[in-house]
Amino acid sequence: MPRYFFDLSEGLADIADVDGTELPDDAAAVAHGYEVARDIMRHQERQTRHYCISIRDQSGAVVGNVPFAAADETIASLPPLIRAAVERGCAQRREIAQTIHALGKSVRQSRALIARSRRRPYLCAADGKAVC
Repeated sequence: MPRYFFDLSEGLADIADVDGTELPDDAAAVAHGYEVARDIMRHQERQTRHYCISIRDQSGAVVGNVPFAAADETIASLPPLIRAAVERGCAQRREIAQTIHALGKSVRQSRALIARSRRRPYLCAADGKAVC
């Protein structure tokens, strides 16, 4: 049975699934992704609605994405246009957070490079790795 990996993205950092789960096929993996999303967001829908799960197969190819807003049962009763607007807003919030995080990382790397060029110490870590 193939193994699928469910990586969580919330905008600031990604959490990679290193263990994975054995499931029969891609459709079962996507269905499992929706279940996982509902479990994670239970009673925290507003705070986690912008999260997303990316589903990878054994080869690392992405077979599906599960935006939490699409799995959120608390907004299921909204009219389709409003629900779609909420889903778009959540996706944009995640993308903005990812962009801000990447910019901060670039600033830290630039500061380390400038300090190194001036032969001054500068210690900074990004994603658990030393920048300089």
